[in-house]
Amino acid sequence: MTELISAIERRVSLPDDHEAVRRQKLIAIFAGFSAILSTGLMTTTFFVTGLTALGWLHLAYGLTFAVLLVIALLQPRRYVSATIGIGLISLVTNLIAHGLSGGYSGGIWFLGWLIMNPLNMFLAGGARAGIPLFILCMAGFIGAAVFEPVFATANIVITAGVRV
Repeated sequence: MTELISAIERRVSLPDDHEAVRRQKLIAIFAGFSAILSTGLMTTTFFVTGLTALGWLHLAYGLTFAVLLVIALLQPRRYVSATIGIGLISLVTNLIAHGLSGGYSGGIWFLGWLIMNPLNMFLAGGARAGIPLFILCMAGFIGAAVFEPVFATANIVITAGVRV
């Protein structure tokens, strides 16, 4: 296991990266793999419960996330742009899912995940990536509140017991 972790750390790090940056990237890669697995479980849940629009949305998100994570692993110079892409696709996916599920009154509250985006970006890329995404996420919360009357009219039936 130690050899695997060392190999991934060498793969994702640049020669001039400080030790703390190397560890930060390594933790972010493992968190990314965990996120892909949890997205797979959510996608399966949505398809099984008949929420196919949310299922397709999360399938597209999971695949895009995986591609960006592979780019971060295979091309260390693109690590920062890949993690920014992951943050942006997470933001967009959760906003779309929020609208598709009927907004705040729809029963599935996707915007809670928006809190995780800036935290993940701080973990993966530091303040330069985390602060702008935090501002975008706050704008997403405000936009969701403004468009709540539109989202509340979404024609979706949430199966009892499905919560994300």
